[in-house]
Amino acid sequence: MRFRPIEEVVAEVTAIPDRGIVFWDDNLGANPQYAKDLFRSLIPLKRWWTSQTTMASARDEEILELAARSGCKALFLGLESVSQASLAGAAKSHNRVREYKRLLQRFHGHGIAVQAGLMFGFEEDTKDIFRQTVDVMADIGLDNATISVMVPYPGTPAYARLSAEGRLIDHDWRHYNGKTHVVYRPRHMTPDELLAGYEWAKTQFYSPGHILKRLNVSRTGLWWNIPRNLGYWRGLTGEVRGRAEMHRPAEAQSAKT
Repeated sequence: MRFRPIEEVVAEVTAIPDRGIVFWDDNLGANPQYAKDLFRSLIPLKRWWTSQTTMASARDEEILELAARSGCKALFLGLESVSQASLAGAAKSHNRVREYKRLLQRFHGHGIAVQAGLMFGFEEDTKDIFRQTVDVMADIGLDNATISVMVPYPGTPAYARLSAEGRLIDHDWRHYNGKTHVVYRPRHMTPDELLAGYEWAKTQFYSPGHILKRLNVSRTGLWWNIPRNLGYWRGLTGEVRGRAEMHRPAEAQSAKT
């Protein structure tokens, strides 16, 4: 793992005319001391910034305090699932579901919003995972989410296992995008049930009522958080309309034309 000299980063940020900055780093808090030194150096620049980190950063109060003082408005976290069994099966048991609410409260206490990566289709996921996820995210006040279906990319243990078990059903690599297709047979549901559950959870998460519930708990950056959530909602509404139009009967398509 390589780290750019902090003076280089500060010089680059200073040269960027925009006030908002994204640090495209997979885990900005991977080296806590580097992160703290960077944040201290950013404080005088008075910028707003976002990046990505892990739940471990939330356990370091000094990191959150310095991040907030240096202009951090939001951080992306890979929460992945509300099922501890699913997290253990994916070798991510260092994420502890019972801590989600308390850790988000720490972020929010510093005025930092959280966008989480959430994923459906783990081996241990059952049909109730979709509603459980939507309910838990409302309870903990998650600000935003990037929601996906698990993709068994070639070269990964998941791909090797599913291939050996004869559970891969689609070899069109265009469909390995985590959004539009399920390319394998899940263990506890059908591919169609997984895709439908994913679509339902995504739509529920960004419904106006759920946005209100989540942000009423978060109370973080509402001046930009509310418009951002509504933007996702409008985008999903457009997706639903597009899919409905795409699957209209041929005679209806012709009549409309």
